[in-house]
Amino acid sequence: YHRSSGLQLPGRWSEGRSRSLRPIRDSYKILVNAAYMTTNQETPLLSVRNLQTHFPLEEGLVVAVDGASFDIYEGKILGVVGESGCGKTTILLILAKLIKETAGVIHFDNSGSQSRVGIVFQEYNRVILPWLSVLKNVELPLEVLGIPPEERTRKARTYLDMVGLSKSADLRPSQLSGGMKQRTQIARVLAYDPSVLLM
Repeated sequence: YHRSSGLQLPGRWSEGRSRSLRPIRDSYKILVNAAYMTTNQETPLLSVRNLQTHFPLEEGLVVAVDGASFDIYEGKILGVVGESGCGKTTILLILAKLIKETAGVIHFDNSGSQSRVGIVFQEYNRVILPWLSVLKNVELPLEVLGIPPEERTRKARTYLDMVGLSKSADLRPSQLSGGMKQRTQIARVLAYDPSVLLM
């Protein structure tokens, strides 16, 4: 139990100052560090308890996540840090319901609504559709939600302006730099108006 954040850490971690936390078994353990978190909040937007995920390989089971527990509150930031391959992205994919956890409890506020969770992927080339303009890429989730064309265009342009891409709205992804593609993805997620943003 991490006193300053109210965060339950797996039992195989040693505790000291946040920068002195070290894994003591293997590279599949995670370190969860609350950048901003308090314990006197009301109901969290997202609660995770004893999250575990295992992947079968020819050599046996790989433990990707083992015993992670944390809360995410409105207006707060929770950072998951650790070495490459330790399970950070796996946690995000589980929270976004893109892969299934092996065990544990995940509870979303708003009656467990999954639609209020947005995720920004590392591999932006896989999620930005090359045949759509920047504007239409940002509009896409709003179209799926059934938002009228004029309103979704207005919202999309608002968030493109926020990320500095208002002049690139009519370009195709092939005409963008890597950073511009990532900002297109961020604008699309923000336009979706998620309660919890995963990055």
